[in-house]
Order: sequence, then structure tokens, then C-alpha cells
Amino acid sequence: MMKRFFLLLLAVAAITATASAQNTTVIDSGTSGSLTWELTADSTLTISGEGAMLDYNSSDSIPWSDHKHVIKKVIIQEGITSIGNGAFYGCEALKDITIPKRVRSIEDKAFAGTALIDVTLPRGVKRIGEWTFAACTKLKSITLPESLTHVENYAFWNCTSLISVTCLATTPPPLGRHYNFEFNSSDTLYVPAGSVEAYRKSGWSKAFTTITAIP
Repeated sequence: MMKRFFLLLLAVAAITATASAQNTTVIDSGTSGSLTWELTADSTLTISGEGAMLDYNSSDSIPWSDHKHVIKKVIIQEGITSIGNGAFYGCEALKDITIPKRVRSIEDKAFAGTALIDVTLPRGVKRIGEWTFAACTKLKSITLPESLTHVENYAFWNCTSLISVTCLATTPPPLGRHYNFEFNSSDTLYVPAGSVEAYRKSGWSKAFTTITAIP
């Protein structure tokens, strides 16, 4: 009886190991400027290297564009300092993103039209470009870092499910005047307790009817 149970455990372990190996099988890879990328069978895109990501001004220029409808997770490894224009634009299955602390800017349309749900940008990000998270209709929560200095036009346009917005910057970053946080589901912005009045007197008050301290 014990022998059969032991053999069953070995069989289950073998099947699990095989499935795990299959999930991490690289199905495509390449280079983009000084960076390298690879896509594994579990729909995870990993980008590694040193320096800034290239800007992609058309869908044809995005190296992983053939797989944009299946990418579910993106891991940007330490060493990368910016996320390029249009990098993940239209990756409609993308729900999970890992952004390293060295990233300083997220360029125009980088995540527009994705399926991201909860996003916390790391301390270090200073600029969010135009249309960066536009039409992310499944985005529910966004936390902006204390390092943030610029949010450009349309950055959060048409995020219709957005119910939680927190900005950790003590000084209100300039907010693009055109359709930022337009058509979202939240009228409340959470900010550091000592910065509430400053935000109420800034352009953020045009996007949010209620500005209050972080609970």
C-alpha cells in the first residue's frame, strides 16, 4: 500500500515538473537596441539589459507585436531606465507588470489599451507620458510615487473602472490639462496628509472633486 502511494507521489511530481518546464519554455526572443527580450509559454514577456528602452512609434516596430494578444505578464528587469513609447500598446491580455526601481520615465502610450488591474509605480518614476494608461478599462487602482514630477495629457483617459487613485508626491506634479482621469469611476484623490491643501489649489482639483489624506 505504501509502495503504491509512494509511486503515485513520484508520478504527480514528474507531471508537475514537466508542466513547469513547459510553462517556462521560450517560444520567441530577440533584441531591441541594447536590451533583450524573451517570451515563455506561460505568456510572460521578460525584458532585460541596461539603459533605456527604445521608442516604438508604430505597431510594426514593436519586436513582440506578433504576440501582443497573448502576453499576460511583463517583467522589466533591473537595469532598465525607461519604458518606451508604445511598448505594450494594445496588449489586450496584459494584466500584470513588474517595473524596476531604476525606471525614471514611462513614455507615451506605453500601456494604453491593456488589461492592467492594479498598478503601483515604483519610487523613481518621474514622468508619465501622454496616453500612457489611456483606455485601460479594467484598471481599478493606481498608486503614483513620491518621485513623480509630470503627468502628461490624456495619461489616464477613459479608465472607466478606476476607483482608487493615490499620489504619494508631497508637491503636486503638474497635471496635463487635457482629459486626465476623464471618464473614470472615482472622484476622490488620496494624497499625503500635509499636501491636501496644495493639491486642492492645483490642477488636480479639476480632475477630482474630493481630495483627501491617505487613510
